[in-house]
Amino acid sequence: GLTRVTTTFPGFVGDDAAERLSNPGEELLALLVYDTRPGTVAQAITRMFDAVEVLRDQLSVDTWLVIGSMQGRLDRLESASHDRDDAVTTVLNGLLESLLALSGLMAESMVRDHAWQFMETGRRIERALQITALVGALLTEDHDLAAQVQREIDGGLDLGSALARVVGNRPLNVTANRTEYR
Repeated sequence: GLTRVTTTFPGFVGDDAAERLSNPGEELLALLVYDTRPGTVAQAITRMFDAVEVLRDQLSVDTWLVIGSMQGRLDRLESASHDRDDAVTTVLNGLLESLLALSGLMAESMVRDHAWQFMETGRRIERALQITALVGALLTEDHDLAAQVQREIDGGLDLGSALARVVGNRPLNVTANRTEYR
């Protein structure tokens, strides 16, 4: 599921999938920090920086302050990943704050003209593509849909728990109703 949704192959599929699933920490960390691997958090933000450079003279000073902050935080993300403690969590929280600030700037300070409509259309297309990928990952060739959905939920809870341990060095106490579907 996760690899297909993020398109970060080989991820948790392929020849060494069982080994990576038994110890998902390295792969989950890679999904955060490697800016040369398509589909990762760092790569998406780096591509955004590339797009912003083209629009340099079109953006406000406030926007550049947020972007500059994000660039510094992204630089700290890879170095913090070697520590594997609260440093990664702190940097990710800072990146999230910057992304929310940028989203707020775009939502509140842009004139609702053709450029805004174009940006909104792009956001909606991206959201639709992500939802399509998620639904596609859930609906595999297994015809027993209820059992498949339950396995995907269980797998998502397991991955979420592993991610919490990698990022925060704290176990995530999640209990799921693991009802058997027949």
